[in-house]
Amino acid sequence: MQQRKAINHEIQGVNIQQRITDGYINATAMSKAYLASTSQRRDVNHWLATEAAQRAIQHVSLKTGIPVFKLEL
Repeated sequence: MQQRKAINHEIQGVNIQQRITDGYINATAMSKAYLASTSQRRDVNHWLATEAAQRAIQHVSLKTGIPVFKLEL
């Protein structure tokens, strides 16, 4: 049996992959989904600056033990 390497999320018809091993999610694909949903371009750096994103990054850091500065690269 082959083990899955990624979880596929579909948002606004855009496939967004998330690695199972470390939770990495394709932020470029997330930006494409945002564009499809709102007709507005949103740079990944703008998303990282939001309060909600910072809370999510903190949560992922606590759960994985990966320092925040490594998650924001």
